[in-house]
Amino acid sequence: MRIVTTLLLFAVLVGTLPEQLQAALPTITLHPKSTTVIQDARVTISCQAFGASSTVIKWFKDGSLMPSSSFTKSYSFGRLSSQLTLSKASNSDQGSYRCEFSNTNEAVRSRSAT
Repeated sequence: MRIVTTLLLFAVLVGTLPEQLQAALPTITLHPKSTTVIQDARVTISCQAFGASSTVIKWFKDGSLMPSSSFTKSYSFGRLSSQLTLSKASNSDQGSYRCEFSNTNEAVRSRSAT
């Protein structure tokens, strides 16, 4: 834990992550949460991980890849965030949602939210 903390401090001071950390597997720090949604309501599902800026973020609904235009992503000093927003929820939006963070080595998947 001390090494990761030191690397994070380095990232904050220098503005980038060292190579060892960039190659490390992303670690999910916030899984999407299941929620009950009212018809036509706006819904945002969030997911966060620790990893390099080159980490690829994907969202899946019922196991199928969603288009990247359906979510936002941000990166700040090792923290990756992504929000999937349904602007007007309908019955067709019911399902199981999960996010995935991947780098050149491997991918990690969040727990599913319904």
